[in-house]
Amino acid sequence: MKKTSQVKKRNRILILIAIVCLLVGGIGFYVVQQGKETLLVKKEVKINAHDPVRLNASLFLEEPVKDEEKIEIESPLMNSPQKYSYDPKTKIVTSKDKEYLEPGMYQVTLRYKNQEAKSKLIVSEAESKPKFIDFPSQINVEQNAKDFDLKQYFLATSKESVELIVPDLDIRQVGDQTVEIIAKSGQQETKESVLVHVLSAQEVANGETLTSMINGKVPLSQETWDALNNGDQTSIKISDVSKQIASILKQAKEGILKNRISYREEEGKDWFDPKTFTPSPKAEESKPAAQEPVTNDTAPDNSAPVYNTPYYPVYNDPIVSTPSDQTPTDTNDPNTSGDQTPTDQTPGDQTPSDQTPGDQTAGDQTSGGTSDPGTNDPTQPSTPSEPNQETTN
Repeated sequence: MKKTSQVKKRNRILILIAIVCLLVGGIGFYVVQQGKETLLVKKEVKINAHDPVRLNASLFLEEPVKDEEKIEIESPLMNSPQKYSYDPKTKIVTSKDKEYLEPGMYQVTLRYKNQEAKSKLIVSEAESKPKFIDFPSQINVEQNAKDFDLKQYFLATSKESVELIVPDLDIRQVGDQTVEIIAKSGQQETKESVLVHVLSAQEVANGETLTSMINGKVPLSQETWDALNNGDQTSIKISDVSKQIASILKQAKEGILKNRISYREEEGKDWFDPKTFTPSPKAEESKPAAQEPVTNDTAPDNSAPVYNTPYYPVYNDPIVSTPSDQTPTDTNDPNTSGDQTPTDQTPGDQTPSDQTPGDQTAGDQTSGGTSDPGTNDPTQPSTPSEPNQETTN
């Protein structure tokens, strides 16, 4: 019994000694750890491309450290001058010959009081939301405007490619419509609402202001186009393009704009440009071409030109006149059959269609068969001439 009690007593003492040792050891470890800070770092650090990258210890620490300046950083970004540029003073690192660190994953090691921890620096292209420039609260458009394009009234910018998404708008009726305009860049979207006020052609003619597209032009209806071209309407009112939009479009055209824009220049559109518009010339009334004189190749050389004018026959009083160079002859006399009378013209002689009024009279034929242009007025009856008086000895 005595041995059993002694054994139990000894075991109790050993247990107490072990407990005391554990307590002393724990207290000692706690005291030591309180004088030594643990280096806790992030597993990954993400940075957007084109943002400045500074290799500060605080960028990678999970918890702050009192003696942060004593933390050493090691990375290929710092000791690979053929690929990267590192400034020890600012601690900024960039890719070689660039103003930013190119997208990629980079290894970084931190050391502090015999402690070492590793982290990853991830540089990636971040998708930023597109931004509208001077988005209008209301736009005025004309009813039935030709080549109407709602996209042309808005401008959005983004670091990446950006496009506009607009609804199909019916402008055949006068009135107001509220629609939503979406600017999309990658998976990022920006939405805005605008009131579209549709004006009639009469309202435009009365001086209502149309909203200009961002290129300074405006679509018009055919009715307004016709009124401007024929002079019935001499002007229309168009709002000015905002200075900020004009500046951005100018930079984009010169190739100095860093961001992307939604505007795409369109060609072949029938849009009104107040800077270059000139009314279309009116169609000239057709006038008959001046008639050229037509000569008769079969007529004698001394005949007058014949014009293609209507021939109006002239009927004289039934007064028989005797030619001045001929004596009256008897038509029944065979001896006088060789002389020409007004009815003895041959096919080679002139016909009434080859004469103009007033050119010849029936009594002006000469014996040679040629015609002598007359001077009588075709509208007046001819006066018989006095026969020549001949004396014989």
